[in-house]
Amino acid sequence: MNAFDAIGDYGEATGRLRAIIDQASSIRCFEPPGPDRRETEAEALVRDHLHRLGPAAPKLRGLRWLQGNLALLHENAWAIDPYEPWGLRWSDSKKALADVIVAHHARIKETLEAKARIRPPLWPLEGRPNVCRPIVADHAALASIGLDDARCDPRDRLVAWSLLCEVDERIQNALLMELTADLIPNPNPYLPLIGLHRLGCFPMGWEDGEYTLYIHDDPNAPPTPAPGLLGAMIDRARGLGRARRPGKRRGTDFGSLANVIN
Repeated sequence: MNAFDAIGDYGEATGRLRAIIDQASSIRCFEPPGPDRRETEAEALVRDHLHRLGPAAPKLRGLRWLQGNLALLHENAWAIDPYEPWGLRWSDSKKALADVIVAHHARIKETLEAKARIRPPLWPLEGRPNVCRPIVADHAALASIGLDDARCDPRDRLVAWSLLCEVDERIQNALLMELTADLIPNPNPYLPLIGLHRLGCFPMGWEDGEYTLYIHDDPNAPPTPAPGLLGAMIDRARGLGRARRPGKRRGTDFGSLANVIN
């Protein structure tokens, strides 16, 4: 079975769904992008995301890169909470995205033709847009970075799983909005986020005039296989090797880019 076989037939929306699954197939959540972070491309995707969000998005001063191990997201003042695993940072961004999908769910419930499209295999419960099958979230991805051991830091494990679930949720929401795009026109702000994940970034959101992109980069972690539904196909095509850098680095906050987002 290839990646597209799992989608099923969704009529004229099938091509749009396949395009998203195809993009998701290249996401390797915990593998850093290497020395070239493709910052210009990342900035363009952030701009596109904010433009699609409309008035809910702020005017940002620039990007902030967090690159290092998972402790960067939970250390110091940020207490671990299963519902807020990296604290209240970026909460405005999270709310803006949540408002978009909640409003879209309401529109689907009001549009019988759109509601009728919510069905298996991607949506296991007919008419329930908030229940979608996992795309990339897979506990095997935690094992691949050494977080399947009882001796691992539970904070790291919680944060890593929360990151995976957030990637999955964004792909699922992008799929839902494209499924009904011809019936309920929408800007789909989730699509550029998938592009950022494909670059090896976790788009965390905005805070104090800057948009934060996190890159998991732990020299002690093993190579990362592609997780979830598409993993076996991708790993066969790509292999698992990646270069390791010597030495142990806890993490670096690279600060703001010189290029300001207008």
